[in-house]
Amino acid sequence: MSQVNTERANALAQFLKMAPHEAARLSRRVEACETQTQRDLCNTRKRRIRIEGHESLPDAHAFVVALPFSRRSLLLIHGLCQQGRRVCVLRTPLAVRFLEEYSQANACLQFLSPIEMMRATAEANDTTAFVTFPDHTLGAANTNVAASMFGETFLFHALESLLLRKHGLPLFAFDGERITQYIDADDNGLDAMIAREIAWLAQSMEKAARQHPAELFSWEYLSRKSSRSVLGRCTLHLEVLKGFLRSWIACEPHRAATLAPLLAEIGVKGGKLVSDFSRPSATTLLGRAHAD
Repeated sequence: MSQVNTERANALAQFLKMAPHEAARLSRRVEACETQTQRDLCNTRKRRIRIEGHESLPDAHAFVVALPFSRRSLLLIHGLCQQGRRVCVLRTPLAVRFLEEYSQANACLQFLSPIEMMRATAEANDTTAFVTFPDHTLGAANTNVAASMFGETFLFHALESLLLRKHGLPLFAFDGERITQYIDADDNGLDAMIAREIAWLAQSMEKAARQHPAELFSWEYLSRKSSRSVLGRCTLHLEVLKGFLRSWIACEPHRAATLAPLLAEIGVKGGKLVSDFSRPSATTLLGRAHAD
């Protein structure tokens, strides 16, 4: 029996409220699905599946589609390539792991960083599909937006909102069964609109995870997006830094006047960590995108 991916099994148990032995069994099913999907992507007779709503994707112009990192999503990307489209995929460790070999054999697919994607969408005047993965992408602190998923608070990169608001490309999401377009008729402030967009994406990602848990490959990455996990890592790093400064002062007392204020500042910032994860203003987000 294969060794269980502990981080993945813990994420399954936490988010799906499963017993540890059930989570371990499901984790092995995810691993088996990963192996099969990689084989399918390497096979010239790749298997295709029918995705409801696929026909809603524009034929005549570029668009953004947010996908959970799952078997169905990877096969959907293959389907987009078979249509002769240029497919620009957000570069993440998971995307490179699964699609790098595929991209070498299929010139239509290329990887882009978030900044490269924002620049490319600004110049898009063809039928390019820009593919993002909200379920495991995190940005800089001031480009993350909080949203609820699995009854917890998660941090989401606002990349999709930036592409939608800055360049006007239509935004679609895949919930594991159906592709739908984001439509927002309300206009009551940019902050509120971005919050609704991120909440909609989070809902799509959660639905995909719940409907086909054995086909989702990003469980352990998803767990790192929870604000509880991020806060824990930041707190640990600050404590390590404080310990280092205290040791430095003990070894070189003459530097206390210089280093003590740094200790005090770290303490203040540590106390504000939770509030630092609050949703930044839309003006800040769009301003940063413009600067990039």
